[in-house]
Amino acid sequence: MEKITLKIEGTPVAQPRHRRAQSGHFYIPSNHPIHKWKELIRLISQSEVNESTDGYVSLSLEFILPRPKSIPESQLYSKRKPDLDNLIKAVLDALNGVVYEDDRQVYHIEAHKIYEDKINTPGLKIKLSIKD
Repeated sequence: MEKITLKIEGTPVAQPRHRRAQSGHFYIPSNHPIHKWKELIRLISQSEVNESTDGYVSLSLEFILPRPKSIPESQLYSKRKPDLDNLIKAVLDALNGVVYEDDRQVYHIEAHKIYEDKINTPGLKIKLSIKD
């Protein structure tokens, strides 16, 4: 079993809903920050993973969000937006074709979102386990 740990620096961005154009086609605006966030995840993943696997993949995701001034230091977990499922979707999409051939190979996901503190700056920690 291969294990890989990645750290992505920056504020996590959730996968947005697609918009519908008058023509009926769906899109995400090209200036949306999700595009840069996914590209950053891809670049860092490519530097650690030689080629995509066709094996089974387990993911552990820790999203570290900026702490709003209204949230006390004693509060670790976030129940505010962005939604955890949309954060996860963005990561699954970004790793598609880089770490694994298709996200259907992911058999286990463990994820949580916390606020930054003195040790953790905003970003994403990914722990991958790959079984052939």
